[in-house]
Amino acid sequence: MEIGEMNIIVKIPSFRKYTDNEKSFTVFSVEVHHNNNVHTVDKRYTDFEELHKQVKQSVNTPPFPHKTVLKWNQKVLESRRVRFEQYLQGILNGPKIPRSLLKFLELNMQCESLESLDKLSDVGVTHQPMLAFSENSYVTPQQKGSLPDILVAGVLQGLYGSVDDLR
Repeated sequence: MEIGEMNIIVKIPSFRKYTDNEKSFTVFSVEVHHNNNVHTVDKRYTDFEELHKQVKQSVNTPPFPHKTVLKWNQKVLESRRVRFEQYLQGILNGPKIPRSLLKFLELNMQCESLESLDKLSDVGVTHQPMLAFSENSYVTPQQKGSLPDILVAGVLQGLYGSVDDLR
């Protein structure tokens, strides 16, 4: 999927059993190819499951691999590896790449902002007052001298604009 000038390709070449404090689980090595760079992130089934919960709210997803009873069976794990790879690549091939997927892949970018930043450089300043009050609505200071307080008048004009600015 192209994002601006970036291509993102995901491969899951391997998995391995990981033991931590008497708990064993499978870790899938996810290779992320983007902008001629490659990095690997290790993800568990629960990480994929959490991603699926987030992604399915914003985009149509490919079928998600279900948990099985024979979780240490090599054929089951190989099938899951292939299906996870298809799942991730299927989302990347869609019309919109969710930010949660970019975070999951540990990519420090936001796909929507990359496309919109190019468009912003052509747009000029478009600020204009959205709200104005008539002169009677201002909280005007008491005049002590013959000269008006230009500082207060300038601040009030800057904050509130005037009715003439909206025409």
